[in-house]
Amino acid sequence: MIVILAALGGLFATTVRANRTNTLASEGQQNAEAAIQLLKTELGLAGYRGTDPAANSRTFSSSTLVVTPETSTLNRVTVRFFEDRYVACPSGQTYCPTERMLTFGVNTSTKELTRQQDGGLNRAVVEGVTGLKVMDYLPGRGLTVRLTFADETTKNVAIALNNPQQ
Repeated sequence: MIVILAALGGLFATTVRANRTNTLASEGQQNAEAAIQLLKTELGLAGYRGTDPAANSRTFSSSTLVVTPETSTLNRVTVRFFEDRYVACPSGQTYCPTERMLTFGVNTSTKELTRQQDGGLNRAVVEGVTGLKVMDYLPGRGLTVRLTFADETTKNVAIALNNPQQ
């Protein structure tokens, strides 16, 4: 009887460890996918001016995509674009595009991808990210970003600049 209980206890412990390993792997995959989708969407907006008739005459206060090296494996990436939705317009106006500036980086102590909007607070947006490095940049076309994750895997992500206005 003791042998059977010991065997069942060992089987239970093995099952719990396997479940924990699978959970961690799944969370890592979800974090990687979240980081990739966020960067593809928001970095792809660089240089977007809107769709109204005045769009082509809008100018930016600075470059629409800036890569700032921090270390050999870390960059901060800043993009500028005009937000033409979800903006509170003054009374009587129905369309009022506003220039936005987003900066992405990595907090290496907390292992998080961070996002800062318009010089505000630097907020953690995805856990498990330890590196962000721009590998290639073709102005007006796109860039390749290498993301490094807490489990030491890396993913190279091609990001198209979705906007011919630049």
